[in-house]
Amino acid sequence: MILQALLMAMLFAEPAATPASVPAPPAPAVAPAAAPAVPPPPPPPPMTDAQAIARVDALMTPWKGKSGERLRGLLGLSETTRMASDGQVSFWVRRSEATACGVSAGGVIRCGVIGGAVCRLAVAFDKTGKVINWKASGAGEACELFFDDIGAPG
Repeated sequence: MILQALLMAMLFAEPAATPASVPAPPAPAVAPAAAPAVPPPPPPPPMTDAQAIARVDALMTPWKGKSGERLRGLLGLSETTRMASDGQVSFWVRRSEATACGVSAGGVIRCGVIGGAVCRLAVAFDKTGKVINWKASGAGEACELFFDDIGAPG
């Protein structure tokens, strides 16, 4: 209780800043002549399916022979896992699609999916959990969604 009263007294004891005590901003320097506007570069063409799959392969290469626990964490829950005689294979799926909504003639709001490219990444792990192989397949625009997820082995 005493501590609260002391804090309140200290709060009211500090003088408030007044406009006269705030220094004026420095005068602006002479502005340089405006440079002519340069149009932005055109966007790069989209990756082909083969280029996107090659990029996934390049990102996966450092994982070969390493423990796959961190990779599993980066990719999230797998869609399915299949057991094999020498380990297991896990499958991850990425979809590039958009959702759009509209009002029907009857006044009901309906939503649906537009597009729908799919990419599947299968990763084989040995019995000790090390990455032994992988295969990506599908549409390039969906495979690009794996780029940020894969990361480097820790």
